[in-house]
Amino acid sequence: MHPDCPPNGIFGKNAQTQTVLMKFDLRLPFDKIAEQMQQQHGLPMSPATAFEITSRVSEDLTDEYQKIVAQIRTASKGIAE
Repeated sequence: MHPDCPPNGIFGKNAQTQTVLMKFDLRLPFDKIAEQMQQQHGLPMSPATAFEITSRVSEDLTDEYQKIVAQIRTASKGIAE
């Protein structure tokens, strides 16, 4: 499988990223996300699909998030004394 193809669903990485940004950066509800994806990009998407995309992306990024949290917790404060 090509690395740009999503492991699940029909929407690629760009559509998934745009969906997540609309949810968490713009704080849009899922029905508005679906509406915007149709209007801006011509991508038919239901509110349930927008929810599923954000859930899958969250699951996919959990390990990376945990690594970053661990790095932050073990980092020195870097404050000059």
